[in-house]
Amino acid sequence: MCMKNKKLLIYGNGEMAQLMYHYFTHDSDYEVVAFTADEEYMTETTLCGLDMIPFASVEERYPPGSTEMFVAIGYARMRNRKVMYEKAKSKGYSLANYISSQAHLSPGVRIGENNAFLSGVIVEPFCEIGNNNMFNSGVTVCHHTVVKDHSFLAARVLIGGRCLINDGCFFGFGCVVLQYKTMEQESLVGANALLLSDTRAYGRYLGSPARLVGSHQTSGMIIEN
Repeated sequence: MCMKNKKLLIYGNGEMAQLMYHYFTHDSDYEVVAFTADEEYMTETTLCGLDMIPFASVEERYPPGSTEMFVAIGYARMRNRKVMYEKAKSKGYSLANYISSQAHLSPGVRIGENNAFLSGVIVEPFCEIGNNNMFNSGVTVCHHTVVKDHSFLAARVLIGGRCLINDGCFFGFGCVVLQYKTMEQESLVGANALLLSDTRAYGRYLGSPARLVGSHQTSGMIIEN
């Protein structure tokens, strides 16, 4: 059991918030002290046995200097990942990273904040990871790859070496991106796709080999199960 010497707020009230509560509670040195959410989305006053506090006033009870925050949001509306991250930063909170004890990040890998690396994740040497990215179970990011901000990588994604992933990209279960590829902002690569080329911004790529099948520039990326 890890010693709990740091306090953490989780910003969110959905399934991702519950999952991150579980991970931080059972495999980190953070003590989750409460949840927070935008009041218009609050349906309960507690979650996982902890208080749910309106985001507008959360700093009155848990000031930024005494408590860190983790923004826990999934992939259904990808642009919301950036919105919630920026709202948390605007209140002055330091944002925690979650790194599973069963993940392997090579020494020297540069990491921003509010990233999650779940069990079985491998990040090879000389990679750079920005802010607010989700690396689900079994993701591999090969050497010299740069992942910027606000992206979501589903389980078993493989990103080849020397790739560049720009902001707000989504990678579905088990997809493969070959080395030296550039993902422009808000690109979507579907489940089990094999990406052999660079992407266009806001493009949706499906199939093996993956092909451009549409754009979501106006609507934003909306992913439905």
